[in-house]
Amino acid sequence: METVISGIVVAAVSGLGFLAYKHSRAYKKLYWPLSIISLALFLGAIVWDKSNSTAHVAALPYIPREMLAEADKAITDKTFFGGPKHPVYIGIGMCLIFYLTFLYYLPLLFDDNKPVKEEHDK
Repeated sequence: METVISGIVVAAVSGLGFLAYKHSRAYKKLYWPLSIISLALFLGAIVWDKSNSTAHVAALPYIPREMLAEADKAITDKTFFGGPKHPVYIGIGMCLIFYLTFLYYLPLLFDDNKPVKEEHDK
């Protein structure tokens, strides 16, 4: 499963980079929807995790001691960012937003005054 996900991520990053470099006008139309969707998913996952952990802490006094391990596992299984990888996932979300923004400004790195010579214009 991780191989499939990593392949999809590499394809998406490459495709967005190609689109932003070769077809900057088309990418600029996609930038805001992609950024808003990415930010909404990221913030939604953080809110979900925070609400799960808050509910878990509030319910601890009502859970018998012999059931604590099962309760912890049930909560951890329902989180996006649970466990020690929490800062890693936050970093990934922030890097995604920064990458999308970098691609938005990528055409500014090149001289736009020169006409682009395309292969089929010969």
